[in-house]
Amino acid sequence: MSGDAMMPSVSLGSPGVSARRWTATPRGRRLLRMGVLLIAVTIAGLGAPVLVPYDPLVQRLEQHLLPPGTRLSDGQIAWLGTDQLGRDLGGQVVHGARISMLVASSTVVLAGVSGTALGLCAGYYGGTVDTVIMRLADLQLSFPALLLAILIAAILEPSVLNVILILSVIRWAVFTRLAYGSVLSLRERQFVEAALAQGATHARVIWAHILPNMLTPIIIVATLQVGTQMLAEAALSFLGLGIPRPLPSWGVTISEGREYLDNAWWIATMPGLFLTFVVMTVGWFGDALRDYLDPRGRWQERRVKIVAIDTVTVNIPSPFQMTGGYVDVTDTPGLGIELNEGLVREYARRYDEEGPCWFWAGPRGAEWEPARIW
Repeated sequence: MSGDAMMPSVSLGSPGVSARRWTATPRGRRLLRMGVLLIAVTIAGLGAPVLVPYDPLVQRLEQHLLPPGTRLSDGQIAWLGTDQLGRDLGGQVVHGARISMLVASSTVVLAGVSGTALGLCAGYYGGTVDTVIMRLADLQLSFPALLLAILIAAILEPSVLNVILILSVIRWAVFTRLAYGSVLSLRERQFVEAALAQGATHARVIWAHILPNMLTPIIIVATLQVGTQMLAEAALSFLGLGIPRPLPSWGVTISEGREYLDNAWWIATMPGLFLTFVVMTVGWFGDALRDYLDPRGRWQERRVKIVAIDTVTVNIPSPFQMTGGYVDVTDTPGLGIELNEGLVREYARRYDEEGPCWFWAGPRGAEWEPARIW
């Protein structure tokens, strides 16, 4: 009997969805759904002049406090009703979304870049730089964020630029702490020591070796912070310390509508619902992005998928039998098989590159085990 004929083979049925596409896994599909939803919200905010081509701040006192769905005198439909001055509430909500997104994204970029840079310097150089930067971060984090924002906003006059600066001041320490912890672990890694041994400058090590390896948690936290900053901007505007009137802002509209909750509930309710929806959408996208970029989560998903779901077939050339810790087939071919961790990892890697593979069983001492992949 030839050697090939004596070699028992183990084949794994291919998964129902190709793992070679990033949307093949449940995490990838969830990220895609949340991404599409977030893009739709962003387009609606950025395209406010197209979606609402008229001025939402035009006052029509004779049409004030109209309920949602009322047709106005000019033929337009106030889908969300009108406020106490007869202004279309739907236009204010759409234009307010653009301002909220502008403030939140600008704040995250400014606080993220400055905080990450400070955390990099503190973690990499250590010494006095570490002490000064991290003690300032601890001092900032010791204050309640919203109270600190109110304190600074009370000193400055309300404006969009001042709101961005205020929110950046109360959030830079979050990114600094995260970057600092990442650098402390990365600077002791062997690839950093190898780069320094080869003569790389400190700037080169930071830019080419440390920063790329710490971007994933920074991006995830930045995504989650967008929703937080939208809530903070709305809170400041609600208190009259954020976006100045008459610029449309969700916080300002909610603040003005609280006096009409009895007879015009939609003035405060509609902006509040949209704010809740957008913040939850950003949070869902951040959670999906975190799960997708987490290598441990992706490995666990693949392991469960291959071992627990895929169809496994064991073909045994008679009269051979397979025994051992991973395969136990006596008289009946085609029984299930549990692959060891190393082979499952290898199968996942090869499946991504080439598609379904074959497992071949090979002798190890007196036992037969799945030994390699062809």
